Amino acid sequence: MTAREQLLDRLRLLERAVARAAFAERAAELIRSRTHELGNHLQVVKLSSLVLENRCTAPGSADVARELRASAERAAELLNELLAAARPEERAAGPAALPLIRHALELARPLFGDGVDFVADLPDDACTRAARDELEGIVLAAALGSLEPRLHVELRQRSVARAPWLQLLVHGARRTDYDDLLDGLTELAGGELSISPGRSGTELALELPLA
Repeated sequence: MTAREQLLDRLRLLERAVARAAFAERAAELIRSRTHELGNHLQVVKLSSLVLENRCTAPGSADVARELRASAERAAELLNELLAAARPEERAAGPAALPLIRHALELARPLFGDGVDFVADLPDDACTRAARDELEGIVLAAALGSLEPRLHVELRQRSVARAPWLQLLVHGARRTDYDDLLDGLTELAGGELSISPGRSGTELALELPLA
């Protein structure tokens, strides 16, 4: 198996993982939206049961109203539990970004006959909220989009709204078959991705918030 085939296998595994994560997030979003809607309907049931209890004089009507209200309150508790389970969790800090990016670029080196130029200005202990395989996949997918025989990559820290972010620049990049994967991994890590004209042709800019 060639080096390129090995990297493509890694990316295919990540594509499946990103697809599962996207499906889970869509399901959680549906649960969150429907839970709020159902909660509004339960509130109507509870208020109606109070009106029924206070105004209806038919025998047993007060007991029925109390049972309705108790059932609605229990249903509301269950909905709150469901909502808590579907609430997105804040991502923990991932591994130190700089050594991991260096490792990913070494994996990509065999694809570039003239080698890899890597310039970094980032603290050794700076971390994003991307998991190890996610950050590695981001770098590999971005590298596969390079049009150059020699890969040129810059890594630096910048400030966005007074918060520290990592910026990864890949020169001579283009859109590839792995755009969806790159977009998905970047979104999972809370980052942003763009391709625009640069100093030497097109330039892919990946930005991730630091943890």
